[in-house]
Amino acid sequence: AAAAQMREKIGKALEEKLREDSYNDHVAKQMALIHRANIITIDSFCLKIVRENFNSLGIDPTSRVADTAEMDLIKSDVLGELLEDKYQEGQENYLNFVECFSQDKTDENIETIVNKIYTIASSYSYPSLWLEKAKKAILFEDERQLNEALWMINLIDKTKITIGDIKETILKLIEICDKPYGPYMYKEALIKDIEWMDEIASCKLYQHFAEAFSIKPATLKSCRDKDVDANLMLNVKATRDKYKKVLKDLNVFGSPVEDIISDMKNVAETVEVVIDLVMEYSKRLDIVKRKKNIMEFADVEHMALTVLCQGYDEEGRVIPSNIAKKISKKYEEVFIDEYQDSNFLQEDILTCVSRSHMGEYNIFMVGDVKQSIYKFRMARPDLFIDKYNTYKEHGDFKKIELKNNFRSRNTVLESINYIFYQIMTESVGGIKYNKEAALVP
Repeated sequence: AAAAQMREKIGKALEEKLREDSYNDHVAKQMALIHRANIITIDSFCLKIVRENFNSLGIDPTSRVADTAEMDLIKSDVLGELLEDKYQEGQENYLNFVECFSQDKTDENIETIVNKIYTIASSYSYPSLWLEKAKKAILFEDERQLNEALWMINLIDKTKITIGDIKETILKLIEICDKPYGPYMYKEALIKDIEWMDEIASCKLYQHFAEAFSIKPATLKSCRDKDVDANLMLNVKATRDKYKKVLKDLNVFGSPVEDIISDMKNVAETVEVVIDLVMEYSKRLDIVKRKKNIMEFADVEHMALTVLCQGYDEEGRVIPSNIAKKISKKYEEVFIDEYQDSNFLQEDILTCVSRSHMGEYNIFMVGDVKQSIYKFRMARPDLFIDKYNTYKEHGDFKKIELKNNFRSRNTVLESINYIFYQIMTESVGGIKYNKEAALVP
């Protein structure tokens, strides 16, 4: 629908131009060509590539894209048979995995896990390679490797976000203590809490966090002043108890590094089982889909990449195939709408049909990371954020801020700005909501 609407808008704009200048041959030609223009979704574009190259892909030209309901039934059957076969084999590591993750004596939770990992892997250019890397991601031998592990980096980042929120809460409690009739005697402990939060926030390594979290919080002084407002006093005390509980739950840094390494080695076996399950599931699913001459949209995208990409260079950039180079000559420019909803696979496909391999940067992307709502469909807004942070106002990689908003009234935009200035931070929304990001009436 969005593609059809865009085609219609361009058609109307061309008609308007032609009315202004009826002898403009270029505009007249574009009017004639509008119905053949590739104004399409990424899925339709990939399907077009696959249809034109079915022979080299070794697929039946009558293959079709299956609907969601049909695929759900096929997936359920394939996965059910796979799990049944695994039970028949009775390998100890598989039975241990089932013991850990099955619920209510059914395999429903295991099926959910396998399907979720399968879907995530499918959003990468080479799913099997990603899965192999995932196997190794939790294996490490010492503290240095522990601190470099991606899950540890994410844990530290999330811990620091929570600590920042707690610090904001403490500052508000101090304001309450400074009010007339406020519980001023609590202020000393709250200031020590602030210092404690600052110490945790400054930590970079696991061991530093373990030391910082081992500090005991200060005790609130007893109140003997009858002038102090009892409600304010209870409010401060109750709020402090809440964030102390959050801190207690947050402290996963208490175990010795040796114990974590040992635990992760035990976990590695379970991770290997589930990833091997996903790989086997993917293979069996492919066989069934080939027999039935059906595809998923993810399959179409992977087949398109097979046609367009012949590998990656040492810096991880795609190397376009001869077919991709031929296609890239056809398009003066590649325009991508809603770029914040792209994933890694789509990024590689569109890069292959651009002219970047010739040093000609002809991709124009439009998006807004604040509108990114499709992470559950494997969209990767970090692709957008990376370009937003690295592109400049001038040069080959140029950033143009589209700040002026013509769709809403001043009162709406001012209200949105008021809220977003306070709640949207880089850690939460991907960008810092400031004058550059704000909506301008």
